[in-house]
Amino acid sequence: MSDQVKSRKANKQKKKQNKKINWKKVFLTLLIIGLVMTLVGAGVVYSYISDAPELNEEELQVPAGTSILDRNGEEIANLATENRTVIEYSDLSPVVEDAVIATEDARFYEHSGIDIRRIGAAVIANIKEGFGAEGASTITQQVIKNFLLSDKKVLERKVQEQYLAIKLEQEYSKEQILMMYLNKIYYGNGIYGIQQASEYYYGKEDLNNLTLSEAALLAGLPQRPSGYNPLEHPERAQDRRDTVLDLMVHHDKITEQEAEEAKQVNVSDMVQENNESSEVNYPAFIETVYDEAEKLIEQEDLNIHTAGLTIHTTLDQDAQQQLKELLSHDSSAFPNNELEAGVTALDTKTGQVLAIGGGRNRTQPFNQNYATDIARAPGSAIKPIVSYGPVIDQNQFSTYHQYYDHPSEAYYSWDEEFENYGPDGGTYHNWVTMREALYRSLNVPAVINTREHLDREAAGEFARNLGISSVEGEVNDGMALGSDGENGIPTNSYEMAGAFAAFGNQGMYNEPHTITKIEFPDGRTMEPDRESTPVMEDYTAYMISDMLKDTIEHPNGTAAGKLNLGSLPVAGKTGTTNDTVDSWFVGYSTNYTISVWTGYDEQQEINDTSPRFTIFETLMTQLSEGEDTADFTKPDSVKEIGVEEGSRPAKLPSEYTPESEIVTELFVEGKEPSETSDQYEQIDPIESLQVDFNAEEENIEASWSHPSSGDVQFDISISANDQEVDSISGYGDTSYTFNNIEMGQTYTFEITAYDAANTENQSEPVTGSVEIPAEDSDFWEEFLDEEEDNQDENNQEEQNGEGSENNGDSNDQSDGNNNNESGNTGDSDSNNGDDSSGNENDDSQTGDDSQNSNNNNSNDNNNNDSNNTEDSNDTSDDEQNTSDDSNQDSN
Repeated sequence: MSDQVKSRKANKQKKKQNKKINWKKVFLTLLIIGLVMTLVGAGVVYSYISDAPELNEEELQVPAGTSILDRNGEEIANLATENRTVIEYSDLSPVVEDAVIATEDARFYEHSGIDIRRIGAAVIANIKEGFGAEGASTITQQVIKNFLLSDKKVLERKVQEQYLAIKLEQEYSKEQILMMYLNKIYYGNGIYGIQQASEYYYGKEDLNNLTLSEAALLAGLPQRPSGYNPLEHPERAQDRRDTVLDLMVHHDKITEQEAEEAKQVNVSDMVQENNESSEVNYPAFIETVYDEAEKLIEQEDLNIHTAGLTIHTTLDQDAQQQLKELLSHDSSAFPNNELEAGVTALDTKTGQVLAIGGGRNRTQPFNQNYATDIARAPGSAIKPIVSYGPVIDQNQFSTYHQYYDHPSEAYYSWDEEFENYGPDGGTYHNWVTMREALYRSLNVPAVINTREHLDREAAGEFARNLGISSVEGEVNDGMALGSDGENGIPTNSYEMAGAFAAFGNQGMYNEPHTITKIEFPDGRTMEPDRESTPVMEDYTAYMISDMLKDTIEHPNGTAAGKLNLGSLPVAGKTGTTNDTVDSWFVGYSTNYTISVWTGYDEQQEINDTSPRFTIFETLMTQLSEGEDTADFTKPDSVKEIGVEEGSRPAKLPSEYTPESEIVTELFVEGKEPSETSDQYEQIDPIESLQVDFNAEEENIEASWSHPSSGDVQFDISISANDQEVDSISGYGDTSYTFNNIEMGQTYTFEITAYDAANTENQSEPVTGSVEIPAEDSDFWEEFLDEEEDNQDENNQEEQNGEGSENNGDSNDQSDGNNNNESGNTGDSDSNNGDDSSGNENDDSQTGDDSQNSNNNNSNDNNNNDSNNTEDSNDTSDDEQNTSDDSNQDSN
């Protein structure tokens, strides 16, 4: 580097070091900026103040009620005007006033509408502990907040709120402002105003009768009416009551001793059980609407109960009324009035909630809502969500996938054993398909999935994406069975309906919701953005739905015979927890999804689980009436394949596999089986075929045998001179006689064996032929001559046998064997005796026999010639006649 360059750099650095900050310019610049900002701010504040509305005493005293509309725009509730009693300051007891002021605004009687000290403390607290750690609104500001009902930005509303608070203090007394607050504030359970709250929670109309403990509890409720509800959350309410008592001590309203005595009272003992207020239609649904609305307008800094909103909802009044009747104490669906139920019905495609059953005979909102507030074990109803759904989504398993359902597999990954559901440890079925495992609700296959086949973290995400909020992190084996306790998944019908609807909506999840639009008093509207979210592959959704249809339709399904839905295509899953303390049925069509839980508060055993089916069937039938309900649509990603039952892994059937051994299952495209089974071979042909012509009967007799001991049948084809004349199918014997023959033809029998269980499995045919002679052929002359010769032979044999008997009486005239003569005499007499009884045919036969006998004698005596034989015949005949006459006389 040159010296000249170095010199220049040194000079620059020297100048920088010698340069001083012109603080005068800096201060002047900041002052100008500050003045400009102040002027701009003042202008903005002035603009805000100029736009502030005029105070209206009536609106300040009575809140504008929030109106709830059903899906058709009909109002179903306006709670702010229904449960309210306006009182005067003179009706207010000192203890209630002290409790409220100590809790909400300790310097209420000192400030002029805004509390500068409280604002400063709130700023510091929010800096130290985070935004929202402490509020700075005075009672006066809270009255104004409910009055403004503005949609304006937070800054503008805050400016107007403080301005109007000061103005309110100028126009009204502190006592009037306090009563505006106490008559308007919301106390939970649909109750507005402190007098109505006293009557509702304690049954006391006169506030002067309230105890210190009771007053403290009421003073603490408005901060979080639902969270501190003493009917639902007595422990939280008691903590809040104690906080109020401490604040009263801090602000010298009571002594420490009085506070301690008040704290000894149990909140559950203070609150009356049978609370009465104006009956509200569909309280569980309205409660859900309010909870949802509070989340939607959370940034609006408004009191939902007194904000004068118009809320458009998804309520189907017909369905809700039907559900109300089903859950009433007059309903025949339940075995008793103690068994509770939580029900959610929604639109499968959109997630819009149509009806909510929050419990039996409910008339008030903001009580225990058994559809949305409970957290109960789902039992086997959770299996599609944490086991089978994820395993298909991750591994593309088919509905034929094989599981070994056996006691040896009944263990968790931490080596603890479990059993299949059912008496005496349940029944095991050895090898089963995924389909059978699901419709039978077997435990072992569900746990095998989580134990061996799943990415558990991904399975947990699968469940969370379906809205099951209690699944944190990965899925474990216990979750696969919907167990309670440490490894359980507590849930409710609201969540379960949303989850199952995604299976019926091709894998698209819609968060269940009740609100379609909110209208603010100034005319602004809010329409929540409802987007469907893909949470699983379309093949997963379809395959689960197809299997869950068998829960209802298959004879061995857990809901078989429990539902009468006609031809309505519905899928569903049952769930029952240990000792049957929870009973579930969640079912869906392509249009509607209904989730039903039943159980007791004390989690005792349910002896009758039928209400879940009755509720589902009745509600689904009503919702679906008059509508076209499409079946679940099979996507292109799913292939329907016939496989040979029992093959492991799945194999295609061969051409010889019996139809009874082929099952049709679903496979993800690209995962279809390609190997063909060799379990069944072509059936053997018949053996020892004989085809013979029976000339005497003039027919053809065929006989054969077959080596198989199974159920084999035969097809027989008979042709004459190559022309088929007869065919027999399904013949079960191994011999056949064909009578309709024609002379001079050659008949061919072709016999094919086939498997009766698989008619397509046929043997190779076997043939046999026989030639039938023509009528003028030598065959028939020879056949007839042979017949005559055979007849003569037969006659000759008969004569030889019986004629010798006759010769026994004519010993002197015939040369013969003495032994034969003496031996046949008795027989001859006996025969003659029979002849003389009047049988002429026997006489004739005797003569023939005599002739045969003489012929035999002639043959025995070779000296006699043919003439002698004839003479002998004549003599024998005469002697026979004489013998006949003699025997006749004797008789």
